[in-house]
Amino acid sequence: MNWGIKIMIGMGIFMLLILGMVTIAMWQNIELESEDYYARELVYEEQLEKFRNAKEQGWLPVWTVQPRCLSLQFISPVTASVKWIRPSALSQDFSSTFQTDSTGKLEICDARLVSGMWRAELNWSQAGKSCYQQQILNIP
Repeated sequence: MNWGIKIMIGMGIFMLLILGMVTIAMWQNIELESEDYYARELVYEEQLEKFRNAKEQGWLPVWTVQPRCLSLQFISPVTASVKWIRPSALSQDFSSTFQTDSTGKLEICDARLVSGMWRAELNWSQAGKSCYQQQILNIP
């Protein structure tokens, strides 16, 4: 076998490798974290203002994580809405609304909170001011 055939075999193997990699890349599932990320970016300044309201007044809740359950402790009773975002799986995102008890404690036990990383976007009102907090959670 002369050197010309060896070069052609090497190029053929390289081309097959490249075609295999392109095929694998084309079949990967690519999900955006949010379909409306442009619209969300436009209201980002409002979220910062809500976060500043909560932080300046000392109204940020305390988060406690347990398997498939979370507890939040607010300083007073509130109604809160939470958007649960799973960065690794867009199909598992969901929203929920909760009412705390008279001491400001909130227990969240939901079967949809499977183990892994979640981002919780919490919105609530307190003393007439809108508040916001984003929390990264690792559910065991």
